[in-house]
Amino acid sequence: MIGALIEIGGMSQIKLKSGEAKDRMNLVIADDSNHSVPITVWGDLCMIAQNKFRLGDVVAFKQCRVSDYNGKSLNASPNEKDIVLNVKNPRALVIAKWFSSKSIEQHQQGMTSLQTS
Repeated sequence: MIGALIEIGGMSQIKLKSGEAKDRMNLVIADDSNHSVPITVWGDLCMIAQNKFRLGDVVAFKQCRVSDYNGKSLNASPNEKDIVLNVKNPRALVIAKWFSSKSIEQHQQGMTSLQTS
């Protein structure tokens, strides 16, 4: 999955069935199809996302798992190597150019979320 970050949520903790707490952060990526999809990162990857990701960054997520909890979304792989920031390929260049053509507000308002599809 590759797209430009159009939303970066705050980090929060959830309590697991085991009683342990786990960090999570919700992100939303989109592309020039005007569709967006939420992606959740977990654990240590939250700190990486919080410190490195900025709105408009083109990010590739490998090995995502589809979730049906509260609609469709993706869970990022727990492996840091499966998240590539500022990808260097032709598709990433198209997405970066598309993102730079409008303000973040215009992108957020004009999206169709794949969460409910």
